[in-house]
Amino acid sequence: MNPTLRRVLAWGSIALAAAVPRLLDLGGFLTVDEANFWLMRSARFLAALERGDYAATALSTHPGVTTMWSGALGIRLGDWLAAAGLVGLDYPMFLALARLPAVLLHIGCIMVGYAVLRRLWNGSSAWLAAALWALDPFVIGYSRILHVDALAGSFMTVALLTGLLAGRDARPARWLVLSGIAGGLAMLSKSPALVLVPLALVLAGWQVVGARRAPNAVARGLMLWGGSVVLTIALLWPALWADPLAALRWITSGVADEGAQPHMLGNFFRGQQDDAPGWLFYPVALAARTTPLTLLGVLLLPWAWRHVAPPHRGDLARLALFIVVFVIALSVFPKKFNRYLEPAMPALAIMAAAAYPAAIRGRHASGVLAGLGLCAALNAATWHPYPIAAFNQLLGGAPMGARTFSIGWGEGLERVAAALATRDNIRGVVTVTRFASSLAPFMPAGAAVAQPDAGAWPKHAGYAVVYVSQVQRGLPSPPLDALVRDGVPWQTIAIHGVPYAWIYQLPPPVALPRAARFGDTLALLGADAGRVAAGAWTMQLVWQVRQPPPADLMLFAHLIAPDGTRVGQADLPLEPRDWAPGMIARTEFAVPLPATLPPGSYRLYLGVYRLGDGQRLPLHTAIPLEPARSGADALPLRDLVLP
Repeated sequence: MNPTLRRVLAWGSIALAAAVPRLLDLGGFLTVDEANFWLMRSARFLAALERGDYAATALSTHPGVTTMWSGALGIRLGDWLAAAGLVGLDYPMFLALARLPAVLLHIGCIMVGYAVLRRLWNGSSAWLAAALWALDPFVIGYSRILHVDALAGSFMTVALLTGLLAGRDARPARWLVLSGIAGGLAMLSKSPALVLVPLALVLAGWQVVGARRAPNAVARGLMLWGGSVVLTIALLWPALWADPLAALRWITSGVADEGAQPHMLGNFFRGQQDDAPGWLFYPVALAARTTPLTLLGVLLLPWAWRHVAPPHRGDLARLALFIVVFVIALSVFPKKFNRYLEPAMPALAIMAAAAYPAAIRGRHASGVLAGLGLCAALNAATWHPYPIAAFNQLLGGAPMGARTFSIGWGEGLERVAAALATRDNIRGVVTVTRFASSLAPFMPAGAAVAQPDAGAWPKHAGYAVVYVSQVQRGLPSPPLDALVRDGVPWQTIAIHGVPYAWIYQLPPPVALPRAARFGDTLALLGADAGRVAAGAWTMQLVWQVRQPPPADLMLFAHLIAPDGTRVGQADLPLEPRDWAPGMIARTEFAVPLPATLPPGSYRLYLGVYRLGDGQRLPLHTAIPLEPARSGADALPLRDLVLP
């Protein structure tokens, strides 16, 4: 193949691998942290910049500066495009544009990283390394949202790779500057990127001792790198311009107040609530969040090590050192989430990629490596649009992840909204959930979303949504706990075979509550007050469907006189063909009243039977039964007093 065409295909394929999975359906769902923090912080950051109140740009202890710069630019971009009439700014479009600048930064980092890898390694090795980085679903998932971990990871990876190149280049200054800029951006993204500082010192010592570089030259390079870090931070964090000490106190507070204590909402590890998982957490998460190709490559690397070129071995050792140091640094703190590992995943993918060219040699090696890249692309595609939910299929995939780690950050709630939008009665009723901020933006017009009201249902509550992270830590708080314990969901939203959200239809208020179950199929919630007119007693019953009902169910209603005589009767088919588990259904019946019926008190009994064999469904209720008056499994519903 023509070398120019080969280069074009290589660059084009990496660009597509970086861009397509990150840009496709970008406004699909809203994470909890974006809804509650980063979109709001970005808007406040933008407002503070526009009024010149630079001290007010210190809004997070992370510090999240690159996230807020990106979000602010995205928000302003949406405003410009909407004002120009180029886009309709519904919520998915607003969200996509708010995320877009951050996503473009990730794509740019991958492309810069690929350029550096081509200088470090040969073409096929560099291409596979960039492909595994770009197509890692875990990395993709967090680089599609407006948050801090993935931005820190992308910038840290560029800082590492350019630092490795600086250690080899005869003129390292430009690479040290680029590494320092990327390192400064990483530290502006999230404070754990400060691990780059001791790592830089260790690698500088390595240059002196292992590579026998002149100490003075190494010291000058270290100062150039550090100066680039400091200058980048100083130029891009407006809070430092106004009150440097206050801005730095934010970072100190973040480490002391947040990282040094468990998360306020708790955590989940290895099948149980564990607010402060121990040192095993991150090694398990590191393996679970890899892709099959990355995991196999890492396992293959020791066997293929002897075939790795000596300069590449040094690069791989330095990348491994970064991963180990980063994991240890995270493990020190009790607050742990597997997403905090994201900055280590690109380096791990690059290490894994180095094993394959070393193990696969010969004239067909390029084709095999291209096939591995295609496999990585297919794997990424299988997780769309929820790469954030990806876990290594060789270790059990998404079900394993759900058993091992806390999952659910808002993904799937847009599907809850789409399901509720199909309900005829959704407008004018309230959907109750603890995740209102991530659900509400996708709900149809006129449908309200609310939190539980001090443990009670808000007024006009018609539906409730329970999310997976609540269930992992035990029953959710009242009143949602009763639904999980005894209710039947109307719909269950699953992602890759794992239930993520349960939608419950709430029973309406009834004038005459009568809790009773008929078999495993139907639960009677109660009835309206009823009315006597045109020679009949008419009532409406309210049911909850618990299991798919047979098609031949019949309702009977018997009106019994004080002496036990049956003076009125109605039998009608329930017609439950459209009834699904979790639905609230209504039926109306009328019991004819004989014109000669004397004054007195009459009791109405009802039950359910199968038309085919006439057998009544077993009745379960706390209401005392009177089988001598209307037979077994007949519920006393109400008395009718005729004057």
